[in-house]
Order: sequence, then structure tokens, then C-alpha cells
Amino acid sequence: MTKKRKEDNKTKIFKIVVYIAAIYHLILGAAAIVLPAKSISTVSGLILGYAPSATTEFALMAKFTGVYVLVFGALLYLLAKDPVKYVHFAYVAVGLFTIRFINRLVVFNSMTVDYGVPFQRNVFGLIALGVFAGVIYYYMPKNKWRN
Repeated sequence: MTKKRKEDNKTKIFKIVVYIAAIYHLILGAAAIVLPAKSISTVSGLILGYAPSATTEFALMAKFTGVYVLVFGALLYLLAKDPVKYVHFAYVAVGLFTIRFINRLVVFNSMTVDYGVPFQRNVFGLIALGVFAGVIYYYMPKNKWRN
């Protein structure tokens, strides 16, 4: 296999993973912005394993947070669409996924004990965050900072 072919395969893997993350974040961010509190709580229960009380405070915080999630999804979409042009976004993505991984480790016990999130679901969340960070870092296009 030629070097060009290997790079093509690396780019395909990179794009697939980043598109998956982008779609997830775009849908989740948009849902948090437009759905009523009860629906956001239900979606949270399906994705995270716990459904917070659908209070007006929760709805407001979800809508504020949804904007950030939506913007991150847009950033990931641009990165997947043109990895060379937007390679700097890869560093942002790796940083955010890594911080979320560390945060998940810190609150792991609390999520399981206080909020009833099943242990396996917590582990899956950690693995997913680690895979996203690792794959994006490993397969990101080379640039002047990373040869």
C-alpha cells in the first residue's frame, strides 16, 4: 500500500468519526434549544442515563448549554468537511473531549450513586469520549505543529 493510500484511509477514518460526533452534537444542541423542558429531560435520560427534573431552571440551563453544543457540532462538521483547512479545530475537539473525559472520571461515582446511572453506561461514556479524543488526535491531518 502506498503512502498516499494510507493517508487516504486515515482521512476516511478521521472524517467518519468526526462526522458521527458532529451529527450527535448538532442534533443534541438543536434539541436542547427547541424542545420543551420535559422533552429535553427525556432525551437526557436516553442519552446520559438519567433524566433531570424538568423545572424552568433546568430548561433555561439546557437552552444555554444547547447553544454551546450546537456550535461545537458545527465546528466538528466543518472539521470533517475539510480536515486540512480546519485542522486547528481538531485541537479544540481533542481538548474538549479530553476535558469531558477527565470530568466524567471525576463525577463517575456521583453519577452512579447519586443519579443512578448504570456503571456500564458510565464506562461506555468514558470509552466514547476517549475514542473520540484519541482517534481525532491520531488521525488528524499533519500540519506545521504535528509532522
